[in-house]
Amino acid sequence: MPVVPIYLNIDENTYAGVRTGVLELYGLAKNVDNKRVAKHIPAVADAAKEGASKAIDFVREHKGGTLLVGGIIIVGGAAAGAIGYASHRKQRKLDKQFCEALQTYLDTAQGGTLTLAILNNLLDSIEAVEKNNPNKSFNLNISAAQFSELIHCIFDYTLRLAEANNFSAQKINRPKYFKKKTSDDLKYYLNMQKQIFEQAA
Repeated sequence: MPVVPIYLNIDENTYAGVRTGVLELYGLAKNVDNKRVAKHIPAVADAAKEGASKAIDFVREHKGGTLLVGGIIIVGGAAAGAIGYASHRKQRKLDKQFCEALQTYLDTAQGGTLTLAILNNLLDSIEAVEKNNPNKSFNLNISAAQFSELIHCIFDYTLRLAEANNFSAQKINRPKYFKKKTSDDLKYYLNMQKQIFEQAA
């Protein structure tokens, strides 16, 4: 028996905030109304290059007794910068994958066309972020209040999905109050939705 489709109800402000947060992760801040680029957000790598440039300028100004120390600082700084850049680049890639999966999830859930494959894709992207980030926090550029509102919308959606598909809604816990944007509640409701899909299949 196929899953009875339910439509995700999410208020426009929260949805616009999520979309804006997703766009900012790609390095651009776009105006939500006309989708034009409002400003470019500098990458962390650019800031690191600027810091390295200042260190080199300092060494040049104080050539006298600091040549050896300056060389060590530059080499050490370059190595630390390269490691930091590789780590940052990986995190940005994981954040981008998460944001794309979240956007697909929200769009399909709003349209009543959510599938198990889309749920699994979002869960996989969350697990990849968690593996790379022990804090389980998302680099989604929305406020904690907007993220909390999003979680409550997904909680309500999960309850209605359970009721429509004869799944015990009593098994579904209410969201916790939180100040950080962590993956715990989001992952919990997605796993509950996955159970509903698998039971209905």
